[in-house]
Order: sequence, then C-alpha cells, then structure tokens
Amino acid sequence: MVIDGSRDPVASRRFDDLLAEADIVVEPVTGSQANVARAAYGDWSTDHGLRRPGAALVEAYKVVARLHNAAAVTREVDPSARWFRSRSFQVLGAHRFVETCLEQVGDATLRDLPLVGSVDQFADSSDVLSNPDRAQRLRHVYSR
Repeated sequence: MVIDGSRDPVASRRFDDLLAEADIVVEPVTGSQANVARAAYGDWSTDHGLRRPGAALVEAYKVVARLHNAAAVTREVDPSARWFRSRSFQVLGAHRFVETCLEQVGDATLRDLPLVGSVDQFADSSDVLSNPDRAQRLRHVYSR
C-alpha cells in the first residue's frame, strides 16, 4: 500500500503521528501476503444485492488461518473455507478458531464471558454503524 507517494517528509511525519495517536501498528508482510490481500480487497461480488466474498478473499481467509496455526498458540485448526449455510459463498468459519483460543484461557470468569463481538456483528445497519452516538447506546449488550 502506498501511503505517501510524494515522499513529503512533513506529510510522512504527520502520518506517523496519526498512526501513533490511533495506536495502529503496521506489521510487515511478505510480497505473497500483500498480493493475496490486494486481490481480496478488490474481490467482492454481488449475489442478489448481498455482498459475498470471492475466491481471492477466501484465499486470504486461508492465509490468516495458516498464520494462526503457524503461531502454535492453540491446537491446529483446519484452514479450509466452508460453505456459508445454503448460500453460494465460502467463509472461514472463524468460530472454530475462537473455540480453540478459548480452550487456552485458564481463568473461568474470563472464559465464560458471553461472546458478543463488535457492534457490527449484531447490528447490520448503516444508521447505527455510521453514528457513534447510536452505537454507544448498545453498550449494555457488553455488560453482564
């Protein structure tokens, strides 16, 4: 990804400041990983108005799954994609990775917390997701 094609030192410094302020870490990737990510970014197709991942995005899922397995922090998880219910696209089936990660959590209080995810996993609405005040009203979902 080219962020500052002009190589302007002031713009570069400001961008570095933005990354630091937002606590964003830029991780190095291999050329092969970058190619997979680049293809996945542009690989969304439409099925009756539903956005669905294409082959390149599914390949990116597999790359991430293999990276998870290579880290060896959990038992190995099958990195292949699965069909999403009866629809015509594949997904990683990330719940399988969540389950293996939870097996490693020793604190029962932490392990038994509800798995809610982020607000966009249960509120599929641009009106909610694009308005921070509305999204904040859903904070109660995260409390016991």
